[in-house]
Amino acid sequence: MKRIIYLLVSLIFISCENSEEVQVQIPDDEYIVVQAILPENEIFQGVSITKTLPLNEPYDIKKAEITDAEAYLKINGVQIIPLHYESDGIYKPKYQIRIKPKSVYELFAEVNGKKIYSISQIPQNPEVVSVGYTDSKYLTASIRTKVNESYGAIWVIQSSVTSILAQSEDFFSVEAGNDVDQLINVRTQEIPSKYANSSFEDILYIKVYSFDKSYLEFFKSKNNNRAITNVFSQGGGSVAWNVYGEKVIGLFIGMNEGILVKP
Repeated sequence: MKRIIYLLVSLIFISCENSEEVQVQIPDDEYIVVQAILPENEIFQGVSITKTLPLNEPYDIKKAEITDAEAYLKINGVQIIPLHYESDGIYKPKYQIRIKPKSVYELFAEVNGKKIYSISQIPQNPEVVSVGYTDSKYLTASIRTKVNESYGAIWVIQSSVTSILAQSEDFFSVEAGNDVDQLINVRTQEIPSKYANSSFEDILYIKVYSFDKSYLEFFKSKNNNRAITNVFSQGGGSVAWNVYGEKVIGLFIGMNEGILVKP
């Protein structure tokens, strides 16, 4: 689970370590920041609710965390699960819940009278029809699409079940189909030349991820502009977030991690 979260922090949440940048239109405004990954069939790890800090102030979770939010999940429009502050801005249920595939999760929250809302459907396991190795540069996969899903792929060099030697830092692109059961292609970033040779051929894999379709618009917009090194601690910007409210940014995203497939 830790490996999945680490990967998604770099792929989805614009890691500070990767120094990706997003321009902010009103840099001194304070925004509420909501972050949650909903990985299919995993135990729900909670929702992070924090606030941005001024641009000239070093990030400090104790200053950024929000401890008095009221929040709950609604599952499939029926089941209500209250969320409670735990630590570092994380809100969790009192008991463990497992994320169910094809279910719809809604987040409702309120902070200082400001209402927050998001909705995400948990995608199915990506259906990989075929994979290929193009010009010894990158891997491709043909995916059979499902409704309200988007897809991205990474290359992975893995020598054993638990030993990953290297992998993509991000997706090359995120794709979605227009119809159910449509075949679409996704490709990885280019494989570094030191790995694109016969020495690594037997341990080179592609892995496809499926997401709630709203992740597609986020991915396309996350690099629109460049100015700030940490979007989640330092501002808003013209990014297609899927969390809604007055001066609220963030992602509440359903995700399904596919298996490794050899080209």
